[in-house]
Parts: sequence; structure tokens; C-alpha cells
Amino acid sequence: MKSRRMINNHAWEQRKLGEVLKSQSINIDFNPVKFAKYEVIQQGNEPIAGYSNNAPFRNYEQIVLFGDHTLSLYKPKSPFLVASDGVKAYFLDNVNGNYFYHLLSFNLPKNEGYKRYSSILKDKDIKLTYNKKEEDKISVLLDNLDTLITLHQRKCDK
Repeated sequence: MKSRRMINNHAWEQRKLGEVLKSQSINIDFNPVKFAKYEVIQQGNEPIAGYSNNAPFRNYEQIVLFGDHTLSLYKPKSPFLVASDGVKAYFLDNVNGNYFYHLLSFNLPKNEGYKRYSSILKDKDIKLTYNKKEEDKISVLLDNLDTLITLHQRKCDK
């Protein structure tokens, strides 16, 4: 199903995520160490499993990492490796990686216990724009909101 809606003269599309989602193979390091050059990412609440000096994935800008069993998301900010094949590296062609991260975070499947969620995620109907200015503004706004929420949460915790 493909539909378009005009907002400020820019088309937004409604699509099944699986129609536009791309995946990328990433080197796996099963034995991360405490000190090395590159992050090794795992799924779950603590995304950094350790570090590695093995060959990392360098084109991280558009990539969002999805924990297929845990529904966790992580947006890499530098070259990295993954700790298992349960961490899926996804991207959308010609789409800002931070915008894509937020798009996925708003469209995560409901937790149904331990299972693989990739097929459920790919079946989601999403609305997206391919307008770079809109993507950038949306990602900056949502990044700022995330930062404010984190700061307020820390304040409440104290």
C-alpha cells in the first residue's frame, strides 16, 4: 500500500517498512575486550558489550541497530562491530540515520516475550518523508526532546 500526503509542499509516503528497509552485514566479534579502538554493540539495555581492534563497519551514518530479540535500538556514532547475529543493521536509502532511528522507535512492535521481531517490524505501516530538511529538523527536535527527558529523569532520580 502506497499513499502520499502533502505537507508544506513535500510528499510524505505511507509504506510497509519491509518495502523500503535495507539490511547490512556487519562483522561480529564474539570476544570483545575492555580496551580497544571500536565499540562492539549487543542488543539490550546495555548496548556496549566491549571493544575490539578487528575490522569495523565504517559507514555507520545511516545505520540503526535493532535487537531482534529485545526490541532494542542503537544509533552508532562511530565505526563499530556487533556481538551477535541477533543485532540487525538496518537503513533506508537516502534517509538521515537519526531520522530513521526515531522512525523505528515510534514503530517498534509490542513485546511478546522472547522471539524474533524483524518480520513483525517489516510489516509495520510507516509514514516517511524523503525531504532532507524535514528529516534534519525532525531528528534535531526529537534528539533535543530525548536529551531534555533524560536530564529531567536524572533530576527526579536525585
